[in-house]
Amino acid sequence: MREKRKVALEALRGEFPGLVSEQLVRLDERTWMDLIVWDTRETADTAAERAPQIPEAAAYFGALDEVVAMEHGEVVHSG
Repeated sequence: MREKRKVALEALRGEFPGLVSEQLVRLDERTWMDLIVWDTRETADTAAERAPQIPEAAAYFGALDEVVAMEHGEVVHSG
């Protein structure tokens, strides 16, 4: 999963230059959170819509047992 994620992120960066940062967080033995920060909400929305059509991203999504949620928010502070 982690290798497919790396390849997917490289493809997403090529397709959407607004990818600012990404973090993979382990919540427990089987649950992970992928936090991706985009330059604008518009870029985030477009990436969310088009990512499943990018083969590398589709391969990453296919490696996941389940997607619990996908939500968008606004970064109001980062340190």
